Amino acid sequence: MPEATLLSRTAVDVQTEFASWLDDFPLLGAVVIERLVYLSDGLEVHAYLVAPVGAASAPSVLYARGGGATHSVRPFILGSLLAPLANAGFCVLATQLRAEPQGRDEFGGAEIADLVNAAALLGELPEADPTRVGLIGWSRGSMMVLMALAHAPSRFRAAICVAGVADQFAEVERRPEMGSVFAREVPGYLEDRDTALARRSPLLWASQLPRDVPILLLHGSADWRVSALEPLKLATAFQELLIPYRLLVYEGAGHGLREFRDESTAEMIAWFQRYLEEDAPPPNVTPHGR
Repeated sequence: MPEATLLSRTAVDVQTEFASWLDDFPLLGAVVIERLVYLSDGLEVHAYLVAPVGAASAPSVLYARGGGATHSVRPFILGSLLAPLANAGFCVLATQLRAEPQGRDEFGGAEIADLVNAAALLGELPEADPTRVGLIGWSRGSMMVLMALAHAPSRFRAAICVAGVADQFAEVERRPEMGSVFAREVPGYLEDRDTALARRSPLLWASQLPRDVPILLLHGSADWRVSALEPLKLATAFQELLIPYRLLVYEGAGHGLREFRDESTAEMIAWFQRYLEEDAPPPNVTPHGR
């Protein structure tokens, strides 16, 4: 039985629906955008497909959205990130994750299946190559990317984590309001806080990540939502575990990296071009040289 089943796909009239965004993000008009509905664990999940015009078996990227249950993939993300990726030649599938009344977003719980299952869905899309798949996530989405790598490492060839948390214990201490978010959205949080936070702290299970999937870490040094210490923790763990990675911290940039939008987007595109389009092997991270 397939892990995901495509139920419907509907074209988006960009010139009408996203007319107010086209001046700021003209690439919205240069790509194909569709709304998809697919079954994941028997639940109907919505997604966007953003693809190059006339794409066939293009290298694919799954986008994991940020935020909690009230968030979604919005026009700003479509225009600022997903359309540039599609314009560069990638077929991007951005899942909205399960939502009421079909299911519940647990901020890193059962809905991880919706992201992993989206990789199987690519096999039903002629635009996409299901054998060349990358992952990208922003904020909470970065946690989801690493969870997906731990759950299904053989599905993916490269990953990008932007403004992500490594250690939820430290972040809840720094931002106590996140405890309220977890109490509202994470089942059993109030009864067993430590288990819930540990599940959502990639630093604690980095050893479960594959050693052959290069990971790009991007962060702003002035990010108020997620401390810039978080990617440093992950990079240290990756270094010790010999997981291939690149870390870029943009000086003075906030959570959205808006101060370095062009530079950071170019880095993301180059990363996927190298490991998905050009099929470059993972770098040799074993200490070597003269």
